[in-house]
Amino acid sequence: MTSRGGCFISQRRVDLPRKTAHHSQYLRMISDTNPQHWKLVFIYYNPENPKLWVNKRSGLPFTLNFARPAAWAITAVIVALAAAAFVMNN
Repeated sequence: MTSRGGCFISQRRVDLPRKTAHHSQYLRMISDTNPQHWKLVFIYYNPENPKLWVNKRSGLPFTLNFARPAAWAITAVIVALAAAAFVMNN
């Protein structure tokens, strides 16, 4: 190890994880852009993807993964709030 300007530089080699065929297959399976996971053009449903919020293919920057129960709960709350606002205004 040598010192340059107060910083230590190591000669040790760092091995980064290699991308395997399994890793590539997994990434393809959870990909937000895979058309197989988009239902009715704008509803994303992929049980293999652990993310609740996923990137959209176009338009708004994100949408819900409706394979997650929390996505249905969030949708129910939004619909209930909209219905309550409509009832209170009439």
